[in-house]
Amino acid sequence: MCGIAGSARIWGASGELRLVESMVESLRHRGPDQVSMFRSECFVGGLARLSILDIQGGAQPFVSENGRYVAFFNGEIYNAPALRRWLTNRGHVFSSDCADGEILPHLFEEHAIGFASHLEGMFAVAIWDRELRTLYLARDPHGIKPLYFTLDGGVASFASELKALLIPGSVELEPHKLD
Repeated sequence: MCGIAGSARIWGASGELRLVESMVESLRHRGPDQVSMFRSECFVGGLARLSILDIQGGAQPFVSENGRYVAFFNGEIYNAPALRRWLTNRGHVFSSDCADGEILPHLFEEHAIGFASHLEGMFAVAIWDRELRTLYLARDPHGIKPLYFTLDGGVASFASELKALLIPGSVELEPHKLD
């Protein structure tokens, strides 16, 4: 089990590195083996990783060959070996031997937003498109791996657990009366 979290500003200012670091730290119990952060123009993403497959080579985030797509991943992709072979035959190069999440930015490069329909397994995925400055989120159809998100004042934030989105400064909570 891993924990992923991040924040993207819709209108271009830099993402809040310290805030996302706090979000990831709140998920540390989900993945004590690696904590990593990625920051670009208006996106900050992070991960607390539990190493299961390809312990040495499965470090995240996973990045496409051209550096455009950056993927954070929690879960297991059962058909990853078949997808890896297909992607290799299409010319994609992998740096690890069997990290299932490494296929994600490459699959996104081939299928864009339709990439998730090719996945079999339990997963939560965040893909940042550095060129379009666009964040894509996907999870398995059964919701086995949770993925929460919020849009607040031009900022899109996501996390594997709700408590990471409730870190002070991440979102403003406004009570609403239910009718």
